[in-house]
Amino acid sequence: AAACGARAAATATRRRLSAEQVAAYHRDGFVIVPLFSAEEAAALLALAESDAVVNERAHGRTDAEGFVSKLSLWNACGVNAYGAVARSARMVDNAETLLGGPSHTCASTGEPAECYHYHTKVMIKEAGVGGAWEWHQDYGYWYNNGCMAPQMLSAMVALNEHTEENGCLRVLKGSHALGRLTHALTGGQAGADPERVEQARQRGHEEVAVRLQPGHVLFFHCNLLHASARNRSAGPRWSMITAYNARANNPFREHHHPCYAPLDRWDDGAVLALKTLGVRDGDGTVFMQSRDDASAARQE
Repeated sequence: AAACGARAAATATRRRLSAEQVAAYHRDGFVIVPLFSAEEAAALLALAESDAVVNERAHGRTDAEGFVSKLSLWNACGVNAYGAVARSARMVDNAETLLGGPSHTCASTGEPAECYHYHTKVMIKEAGVGGAWEWHQDYGYWYNNGCMAPQMLSAMVALNEHTEENGCLRVLKGSHALGRLTHALTGGQAGADPERVEQARQRGHEEVAVRLQPGHVLFFHCNLLHASARNRSAGPRWSMITAYNARANNPFREHHHPCYAPLDRWDDGAVLALKTLGVRDGDGTVFMQSRDDASAARQE
């Protein structure tokens, strides 16, 4: 495991993306898959809502109108339910398949690419006041961290229902093919150049509302343009997002997210086995220090 995360045959998932789903990801920049059960999603939601450590560590990002979305973010996942999700074979195996495909720079062979845990965050859009996320690409941030290629992706797990009313994610279909766009600071976030976002729409990149049921996973390319509106509903919107980077894309400098470290793959059953186990002292969780995050400010 010193050279590579453990990939024992016994832990491999049976929940692999189909060839059609993999093709859809590379064509559209995203794919939605029901990877977690309703029971697993409900258990993770109950845990996140009651987890004092996760909630105390949550910090806000303001949108252009001053409304705030909260997130709690860690760079190293611990031995707990959240770590079981990030390490679960259904996430790791599918992330490695996608990262090895043709829409990722430096990965044209179609072979699986070893991935590592870049970070995980629990996202909280509070009822009525949860802020918007401006149009952006994740690589708009991560490029500035020293990641040379967009061989990175995110996997969003819906912990409750995501609707247009509670501020579900919105994406511009196929916009990952445009490459990295210029970003600038908008509120406390890095937003993509609005003129180029509008040009993307005019050139046929359809805006899609990503409605998710609990347990659905959205895999999306790091160059996919995405945003979300304010939560105008009577209830919160909860999600857990794990970002993966390819080992071959290890950043050339240290920054506020980790460089390559082996990621062990766990059996899919670990999520339910650890469903009541939140973050505890000494469990291996390493939270990002928000004061160290300068990626939003380092925009050109």
